[in-house]
Formats: sequence, structure tokens, C-alpha cells
Amino acid sequence: AEYKSDRYIWRGIRPQATFLLTDYGSGYIGFGLGWEFYLSRHILLIPNFSPVIYWRGKGRDLGCPVEFRSCIELAYETDNRLRLGLQVFHVSNANISDRNPGFNALTFTIGFPLY
Repeated sequence: AEYKSDRYIWRGIRPQATFLLTDYGSGYIGFGLGWEFYLSRHILLIPNFSPVIYWRGKGRDLGCPVEFRSCIELAYETDNRLRLGLQVFHVSNANISDRNPGFNALTFTIGFPLY
């Protein structure tokens, strides 16, 4: 799940929160920033970054409870602000731990305004 604030803090940059939970009880929660670039009236490119707090559960040992999520999203936004997109993201601890396997993901996104 991902929440993007409806308020921009500066030139297309808005706060966001991310949450992930796996079948193995692993997960993370994080807060960061996304920068929205309109490539056309309906197409957006959104790089974003979030430090996250990770817990292992019965899943993969990522080496550290502090991880970093970097992401790029390409989305189509309709006139009523519904968004359909693809995200590619990477989570790792940037070598602040001796163990840093990280992981990558490709996700399909559906975003809708909460108003």
C-alpha cells in the first residue's frame, strides 16, 4: 500500500507513506518523498525515495532493520485523477550492515483520490 499526500510541498514534490506485508510476515513501513513529472497531460513519471523500517518475520534476512526504498513509477492519470501505472523499486540497506541482499520488485498500481 502506498499513500501520497494531496498536497505538494514544492514543485511537484509530495510526501508519501509506504507499507508492505508478505505472506511470510515480513514487511516494512516508511515515509519519504515522490517527485511528479508530467510528461504529457495524462502521463507521469514519478521517482521516489523512502527510508523504511523492516521486520523479517519468517522471510528473507535483509541484514538491518533500516532499509531504503528507491522507486520509479510510470503512470496514466485520467481526468478524474484515477491513476494506473507500473512501479519498479529496489529495497536495500545501502551497505550499512554486513549483510545486504536487497530485493527488487515490479508492481502494477491503481491509485485513486480520497476525496
